Amino acid sequence: MKKLQSAPKLLKYYSSFLSYDLAGIYVNHASNTSHDATVSLEAAVRWICRAQDAFDDGGVARSYSLVYNPYFQRKGWVPSYPETTGYIIPTMFDYAHLAKKQEFHDRAIRMADWECEVQMENGAVQGGTIDHAPTPAIFNTGQVIFGWIRAFQETGKERYLECAVKAGRYLLEHQDRDGAWRKNLSQYASSQMPFYTYNTRTAWALLLLSAAAHNAPFKDAAIRNSSATCPHSAAWPPH
Repeated sequence: MKKLQSAPKLLKYYSSFLSYDLAGIYVNHASNTSHDATVSLEAAVRWICRAQDAFDDGGVARSYSLVYNPYFQRKGWVPSYPETTGYIIPTMFDYAHLAKKQEFHDRAIRMADWECEVQMENGAVQGGTIDHAPTPAIFNTGQVIFGWIRAFQETGKERYLECAVKAGRYLLEHQDRDGAWRKNLSQYASSQMPFYTYNTRTAWALLLLSAAAHNAPFKDAAIRNSSATCPHSAAWPPH
């Protein structure tokens, strides 16, 4: 019965490969001989702009699927994603300065404002896309702090720093005594890992937040996490 129920989805998935648009992408890629880094950079940023424009909330779409995606049950743009939008923000500010175009600065501000609007009451940032029921995620929270700090530095608006500090306090509340984060990782990520070294990027965000907010506990938490990670780094990759 389960196979029969999945048959329509499988049919939809495989038939989505029969697309003139998809074929055109392969043809254009094969004939593209440009190796200009500036052109490639602009194309990448313009793609991010299209991802932001795919929905009207100000966030950036999680991804784009050229074929039908059975998990998200759609083809095309997947709804806005708080985590990745957060660390796209500094990139958009950087490009705005490089290109000397206000458009990209304004887009970064829209992303930061959206992040403020969707921040959970406890200070966390949710896991998954915005259409999922919000559940807190440690890593995602750290990544959005990068965006809020940069928005604060670019505009001087306290709102962004306040959101970042609220998120930082959430991280401190859920950090284990040895510096690791083992709880509220995300319901969309495995909780069966033997170590949690990827959250050093969360610690990095706290270190930057400590400097921006003049808050020593954030720095201490970042150092504790880095110290807890060091024993694991020596054992990776496995032999």
